[in-house]
Amino acid sequence: MVKSRDSGSDPRPGIKLDRITHAPRLIAFLIVAAILIALAFWIGTRVVSPADAALSNAPKTVGVTAQIESRVISDVVRLPATLTEGATASLFAPVPGETAAGAALARVVTKNLLAPGTRLTYGMAIAEVSGTPIFAAPGSMPLYRSIREGDSGTDVKELQSLLTSLGYTGAAPTGKADPQTMAALVRFYKKAGYAAPSAEEKPYLDISHWLRIPSDTGTVTVVAPQGTPLSTETPLITLQTSPGTLAAKATDAQSAKFAVGSDVLVQYGTSPAVTARVGEIGEVKVDDSTGQFMRTLSISIPTDAPATGGPIQILSSAEPEPVTAVPLVAIRHEGNSAYVIRAQEDSEPTTSPTELRIPITIIAQSDGWAAVTLPEDAPVGTEIVVTP
Repeated sequence: MVKSRDSGSDPRPGIKLDRITHAPRLIAFLIVAAILIALAFWIGTRVVSPADAALSNAPKTVGVTAQIESRVISDVVRLPATLTEGATASLFAPVPGETAAGAALARVVTKNLLAPGTRLTYGMAIAEVSGTPIFAAPGSMPLYRSIREGDSGTDVKELQSLLTSLGYTGAAPTGKADPQTMAALVRFYKKAGYAAPSAEEKPYLDISHWLRIPSDTGTVTVVAPQGTPLSTETPLITLQTSPGTLAAKATDAQSAKFAVGSDVLVQYGTSPAVTARVGEIGEVKVDDSTGQFMRTLSISIPTDAPATGGPIQILSSAEPEPVTAVPLVAIRHEGNSAYVIRAQEDSEPTTSPTELRIPITIIAQSDGWAAVTLPEDAPVGTEIVVTP
């Protein structure tokens, strides 16, 4: 309660001052209030919000690292291919006493001399039939009789040309079977491991020993097994006379790695790749099975293609050897220079990023990796920083 002072005691007339009652209580209240405010502030500094607690307790971010590796960095295009066989011809063994084109009597294969996949050329021994050798002759050689010394004609001239092409000199293509021609024929048989047929001690060409093939060369695909009776319906061999083709579908980007007339590699299963040549690259068309725009590549089957089966692949070039490589995401740039950062172990003293730089030279890149050259103190296996 505030009371007015006695006006008679005020030294300044006209001014009245109120007097505060219970002053000690007020002072005590103010002190308690101050203590409570100070206590609340102190508690506030000690209490942590859930968000702050989660932030402070969160694990420290650990940088992602990778190793410098030795790997193949390649932009080689691999395409699965399908095979279309080339033209084939069935060849029948000639019969003694008949022309090479006919075979009325059965004969038996007594020995196989060729295996499927063999490249057959003129002069090669094909098989033994009823104990006699069968040799490959050019399709242009008009075999219609056995040739003896003194005979003449186009068949003799073709025989002389064949012997000369095989390296048997002396058989000049005169069209007349002279002693030199017969001597060359004897040498041919001897080199093949056989005795030349003879009559009255004079050698001659037995028409039943020769089988004309329709092309300069071909690949044997089927051979009649030993013991097989041969007839006009049972061929001695089947010959592929024209090369088959491989077809591979490629996107427009993939086909840019190929060019008509350029060499490519063909891999049959796990066999070593062989060289082939691109014959044709088709126009862009929508592929019925995938709906994508594709081109069809046609490639001639190489002559040295293996006879083994397995999936076939076309390679735009040979795969390169493994090189030193780093992930593209680990590469940093400063001006015209490129570098990676060596990763530090937790136990190592902290080093500035500049001191951890490993300068690199980028050679090539593919599939998220770059082939690089590095200093000697950064071998394969060195940990580098991908993300800080």
